[in-house]
Amino acid sequence: PDIDSDDEDDIPENISIEEALAKAESNKDAGNLCFKQGKHEEAALFYKKGLAFIEKNDSMEEKESFDKLSLSLNLNLSAVNNKLELWMKSVKHATTALGLNQKSDKALFRRGIAYSRNGDLDLAKKRKREVDNG
Repeated sequence: PDIDSDDEDDIPENISIEEALAKAESNKDAGNLCFKQGKHEEAALFYKKGLAFIEKNDSMEEKESFDKLSLSLNLNLSAVNNKLELWMKSVKHATTALGLNQKSDKALFRRGIAYSRNGDLDLAKKRKREVDNG
């Protein structure tokens, strides 16, 4: 697969909502293919590019569609960063995903894995208790 462009700044300011969603989705799909092939760094680039299309378009018209895709891309970035052992990047994306869906089991699990692998067992336990209580 080819990344639409290497530079997130290449995304046009006036991209339509429909085109932004389509480009974000195609980058997610390309990232998923790379992830399945074990090309984790390449997958991360596609996922980041997909998020860039979403972030360029702050329209409220398709907020639900953008949020759903953003959740998926952030979950995927958390997973791929765990594979790459980039623990704090995984935590960042899992936390962003939790901002979109605070009950996301995948985000909670991936963040917990990242905290524990980073040596933050106390923080992992604390976050788990917060989830259990609330």
